[in-house]
Amino acid sequence: MLLYFVSTLNFFQVENMEIRSANKGGFIALDDIPNMKYTAKTHIVVVWLRSLHNDPDHYDDPLNFNPDRWDKPAKPGTYQVFGGGHMICAGNMLARLQLTIMLHHLSVGYK
Repeated sequence: MLLYFVSTLNFFQVENMEIRSANKGGFIALDDIPNMKYTAKTHIVVVWLRSLHNDPDHYDDPLNFNPDRWDKPAKPGTYQVFGGGHMICAGNMLARLQLTIMLHHLSVGYK
């Protein structure tokens, strides 16, 4: 629907660029949304999960491969593998089913 209102899309783009420049090139944070003029409070804001998983505030050196980081559980809300809400990955239940089947065969076939 917004495709037909190019001027509205331009307002969104200008507003987003202003906020990003105020954040020194960072992402738009949840605290920025009430200050936005053109983004309505009823709009759905989607979190870019890659930015959440690569946040150095949550993980030490997030771009390095370090399996030891999973020795302690992640902080709640900082690890969203399959997304959440109405944007949840359709493969979530398939992955759980495959893990269940693999664990079954592993435990039954173990000698």
